[in-house]
Amino acid sequence: MIHLIRNTLNNMYITASELMLDTDNDLLITFTNEMTKSSYSLTLGSNISPARGRYDEFEIDLPNDIDLPLNGFYIYDVYEIDSLTQENLGIVETGRCSVTGEFETGVDGVYL
Repeated sequence: MIHLIRNTLNNMYITASELMLDTDNDLLITFTNEMTKSSYSLTLGSNISPARGRYDEFEIDLPNDIDLPLNGFYIYDVYEIDSLTQENLGIVETGRCSVTGEFETGVDGVYL
């Protein structure tokens, strides 16, 4: 499960490249809110993983890169997009994502 925090630069870890036809292609991620069924899409930037054969790592800044307006759970799908033709080559990963607000300190240092 991916966990994203609002108003923060988040590192997101996935394993999409292991199913890609060409690792030079682009990745498009779509988040669908489980309650409202609203969808939000983002073309992922550079893969910054130091171990690309094992996992992929991307930075996502909420809400600057993508605005997921509601806290809660989203289903995500990652699509491989041909970098030359922009053709959708299919889903390479799917999963669940939780989005929360910024962490705030509560009573006696307990985080809410």
